[in-house]
Amino acid sequence: MTPEPEDPLDGALVALAHPDGVHEADRVLAAFGSPLESAFLAEVARHRLEAPLVDALVSAGQPVPPLLERIVADDRLTRLRVGAVLARIAPRLDASGIEWLTFKGPMISSLMSRPELRTFNDLDLLVGPDRFADAVDLLVTAGAEELNHNWLPYIRHRVGEVPMDMQGATVDLHWHLIGLYHHRRAFRLPVSAMLSRRRHRRIGDRELPGFDAEDQLLQLALHAAMSGATRLDQLRDLAVVAAADPVDWPRFECRARDARVGVLVAHALDRAGRVLGAPVDNDVVDRLGGRLVSVRRRLDGTRVRGLRAFTVVAGRDSVPATVVATSRRLRDITAGALGRGRGWDFTDERGRLFASRASGGPSARATFLRSLPDWA
Repeated sequence: MTPEPEDPLDGALVALAHPDGVHEADRVLAAFGSPLESAFLAEVARHRLEAPLVDALVSAGQPVPPLLERIVADDRLTRLRVGAVLARIAPRLDASGIEWLTFKGPMISSLMSRPELRTFNDLDLLVGPDRFADAVDLLVTAGAEELNHNWLPYIRHRVGEVPMDMQGATVDLHWHLIGLYHHRRAFRLPVSAMLSRRRHRRIGDRELPGFDAEDQLLQLALHAAMSGATRLDQLRDLAVVAAADPVDWPRFECRARDARVGVLVAHALDRAGRVLGAPVDNDVVDRLGGRLVSVRRRLDGTRVRGLRAFTVVAGRDSVPATVVATSRRLRDITAGALGRGRGWDFTDERGRLFASRASGGPSARATFLRSLPDWA
């Protein structure tokens, strides 16, 4: 049984994040019309729950703020663009013999009873490192534009994806599920094996390759945990996937241990279960997470706002890896407090990987693509 949030804004956020659509809309409307409305809207944006809020307002016959209308309209346009991209490239990828799959946004949205309540802003594709250069060439031939020109830091940090633009949609082409080498070196994620286990799922009117049930839950839980497992939209994704697909929990536990991500995924799954009632196997979560999950659970209490990210991000399956992750996290927090933090977003002009900052040129690009099988 999930703990009941004591704070009215927490209750409204949980109501918005329900996997089947907004529940207890009166909580949402009360928060929206309260003196704390501005704080509530800030939290809605942080948890990326604008679409369910718009749905609740429209259902109640209340006016929708223009900013929220634009976000939902942008999502509709993105869905059309992503659909057009998939229609163009899926047959070509299949014909090329490249093993590939799509994951995150469109795939999770398609599993929901109300797909429009799960927004996304890009298309994530995964191919093996040995065919990554071929996939880049194929997408470019199909009309995609490479966005990255900053190849030296991509080599230095062994970046696991490259951004592309196609028909107005951002396509993140991955050869690994963790973007940066210093984050993934403690893990053993078997990308090739995950691709070999892929299964076809329906997105719109198409059957497209995606992860199998256990790999999909593993990827989403790890993705949520790497950013602290504090966002309700990510916890909702876990609830949606766990409910939509029959998960073989012993198999999931084995894969998590083999990949050395047990503690991280346990944190995310535990929060999804406690906050949103995700149907997770608590015995598996407890075995994977150990004492650290029990400690973090007591720290969480019944809060939704202000959930702690530090314990989640720092937790690893080995003590040395936990120490390294903890020190890195503390360093990042300190740099941010001093105004010296530098992000990893390819659109951030101050970021290390800012795509428009040219470095290395064609030779560095070739080195990056040639090195991927060795880095995998």
